[in-house]
Amino acid sequence: MSEVIRDKIRKAAFKHSLKKDKFELNGQVIEIKQLAVGQLETLRDKAKTDSDLGYFSIVESCFVPGTDIKIFGEEDIEGMKKCPVGGWLTELIVKIGELAKGPEQVKKP
Repeated sequence: MSEVIRDKIRKAAFKHSLKKDKFELNGQVIEIKQLAVGQLETLRDKAKTDSDLGYFSIVESCFVPGTDIKIFGEEDIEGMKKCPVGGWLTELIVKIGELAKGPEQVKKP
């Protein structure tokens, strides 16, 4: 009996789907997909700075809506570094961060 309960708990623990959201980037809609724990660990290992983690997160999270086609690649990171602070890039990083948090952790302005 305990084994059956254990199996039910484990099944419930690993039954999940990653969240998705839309983001408007200068008139174009993109789809943002929540990172899985393993993806985030890989990105943290790869990143030398917090800024790098933000850039890698954008590369791994942004897709053409309804597809698995990534919009950005690592070759776009240098261009991202030239974006103004407080613009679309900053807003996108915040949105990606919100997907990683539960609703109670997201602060409302």
